[in-house]
Amino acid sequence: MQEPYFNGENFSLIDAAYAPIFIRSDVFEDLLGLQVTDKLPKIHAWR
Repeated sequence: MQEPYFNGENFSLIDAAYAPIFIRSDVFEDLLGLQVTDKLPKIHAWR
């Protein structure tokens, strides 16, 4: 089972730091068709 946050069950600073990057990656995927995290399954699931 994949944990909901980077450090497992607890939300941490790294989750907050990467949130804006993940939001922008959604925009890149929608507007440009870029699949930024498709080849990184753990990052894709965390996102």
